[in-house]
Amino acid sequence: MAFQVLEVDGEKPPVYASGHKDTVFVPPKSTVRLAVQFGGFTDPATPYMYHCHILRHEDSGMMGNS
Repeated sequence: MAFQVLEVDGEKPPVYASGHKDTVFVPPKSTVRLAVQFGGFTDPATPYMYHCHILRHEDSGMMGNS
């Protein structure tokens, strides 16, 4: 699923972050705001997952569903 980066720490994202993405780098202690369109095929029984690629973050809420 593609999304767009709207802001990085409240500022316009850098050029390399423009366009549609399927992953995003979030620097330590940063906030990234995304625009995601889920479309008409969502299923409450099988929600979309998101996660961080640092395994120890799984227990800190950086993995979930929506």
